[in-house]
Amino acid sequence: KARYKLGLSGTIERKDGKHVVFRDYFGQTVLKPPKENYMTPKVDIIFSDVRFLDGQNIPWANKVTHLTYQEEYVHSVAMIASNYAARGHKVLVVSDRVEFLKTCARLSGDEAVCITGDIPHQQRPDIMKQIWNDKDILYGTQSIFSEGISLDCLSCLVLATPVNNDPLLTQLIGRIIRVEKNKRQPVVVDINLQGKTARKQANNRRGYYMKQGYEIHNL
Repeated sequence: KARYKLGLSGTIERKDGKHVVFRDYFGQTVLKPPKENYMTPKVDIIFSDVRFLDGQNIPWANKVTHLTYQEEYVHSVAMIASNYAARGHKVLVVSDRVEFLKTCARLSGDEAVCITGDIPHQQRPDIMKQIWNDKDILYGTQSIFSEGISLDCLSCLVLATPVNNDPLLTQLIGRIIRVEKNKRQPVVVDINLQGKTARKQANNRRGYYMKQGYEIHNL
């Protein structure tokens, strides 16, 4: 039996709940280095007229699917991404609906690329490299871009489907806050939808941003 056990993690709070195992196995002592080599993002909150379904009897997956099939919402996400790209940002748009991402990418035109689970792993690095060059918008699934992806040029995160999970939010924001020469201040674009469920989640996310000390702008 080892006398000392050390665990290393870039994200001590995780969406999959494994942070509980960290503490059970390694103990309660957590040593954190000073925060460096990252930029502090601001948050742009965009208020949408699109409604997110309420109702306890409707499965969460069905609510998200209903949202991503609303034509008004699809077009608005593509327009938001293009707008921030036009301001000089390298934009990451994340969702967990593949067809929705592909449709948005088509609407964004030649400036966009899309990476989902059906793209072979060996092809993904070459696609991502295009963001360093002539492409400005990267559409990708939450499962791929929540961890393990390093594209320091990314400076804007668009939350295209609702997020109600602080560890996941931390991981996604981590994709855009790495230091890069001549990089604009990173910005998180939070789309606030209509409806009781959406409003509650938006308030939770706002609380997270405030706890992190992020500057918040209502647009």
